[in-house]
Amino acid sequence: MAFDYWESRPLHSATKYTLSSIGLKGVRKEITFTSRDKAEDRMYTLISKKGLHVTKVLEESTNMDKTYLLSNGATCSINSAF
Repeated sequence: MAFDYWESRPLHSATKYTLSSIGLKGVRKEITFTSRDKAEDRMYTLISKKGLHVTKVLEESTNMDKTYLLSNGATCSINSAF
């Protein structure tokens, strides 16, 4: 079994990530992301289409969940869904 020493968990673990938003129209909850990078890329694509930008990033203590505060007061969240 392969092991990722950076993440301290087996490489075959299928962690999924969700992207959700409060106050941002047109963003529905998506559960199909296989990495946090893919979820962040999708979020940045969506907010750039609306002319918005991230003003602050809040990280949870577990470092698995992140909340992004946007320039119009809306929030986007990327959470692990295991």
